[in-house]
Amino acid sequence: MSDSLGNRGGGRHPVEVGHLVMGVALLGLAGVWALVAGDVVQGDEVRWLLPLPWLAGGLVGVVATVLRGPR
Repeated sequence: MSDSLGNRGGGRHPVEVGHLVMGVALLGLAGVWALVAGDVVQGDEVRWLLPLPWLAGGLVGVVATVLRGPR
């Protein structure tokens, strides 16, 4: 079945690595915010949590780039 542009459905589309990285980082920052707002972490613990979403986003970006292969 085709859409209005003549493209066929199904199959895989290329992953936008930048979107993936920023999505993971945003979810991580929301998680850190939830932990702080819920008083699960306090004080100096927050200092160690804030870089983790950026590291996770970078790791996901590297893995996605390696799995994507040369194009």
